[in-house]
Amino acid sequence: MLLRTVGISQEEVAQTVSVGKKKVVAVEKWFKALKYEEAISFCYDHAVDCAIVIELHNNQWLQEKTEVKINKLGATSILMHYGHVKPSRVKIPRIKPRPSEHHAHLAVVAEKIRWNIKAVKEHKEAVINGNIVRGYLVTKEDGEIELQDADRLDSTCLLDHLRYMYPDFQEIKDWESINSYKQASQVSNNMLGHLKEVSHGLALKGSCKICQSWFRDSRNG
Repeated sequence: MLLRTVGISQEEVAQTVSVGKKKVVAVEKWFKALKYEEAISFCYDHAVDCAIVIELHNNQWLQEKTEVKINKLGATSILMHYGHVKPSRVKIPRIKPRPSEHHAHLAVVAEKIRWNIKAVKEHKEAVINGNIVRGYLVTKEDGEIELQDADRLDSTCLLDHLRYMYPDFQEIKDWESINSYKQASQVSNNMLGHLKEVSHGLALKGSCKICQSWFRDSRNG
């Protein structure tokens, strides 16, 4: 929705976030059909700031395509684009971040990644189509074995925390690079144990880009 608001086509959005165009269309229809109160619970300034930092700043193509427009974008612009806010409407309230909810999301994605890595390690001869955050296994005996889809943003944030907490995770460049049995086998049982602890509510230390943006907001008053 952020990219569509600044004029990126549905086809380009689909390629950028690695989904089909139909999904882009479906998400836009879903958001447009929301009630105003529901829309602002998803689209508020802090959420937009996080999306810009995490999704866009490391993408050279998007930086060139959108120039300075993306950095000036706020929740109001997106809500206006989809018809939720009129120019005369009262300013959208800033919703404070909820760290507990963020950490709950990371607990969910930790369990999905743990399950996927275990599945790969248990099927040594299988070929991974995709990787351990999004894909499936192809085996001679069972055909296709679906892996659990892990949210890309949450997965990235989780790895930032794990790198701070446990030196072993420093060796993982990103979860997407684990796309074969050989790479999955380098994730030790001890590391899988840490993922299980996080999935059961182990307090996360360190910070990801989302956490850092909260700290920045608090410093700015």
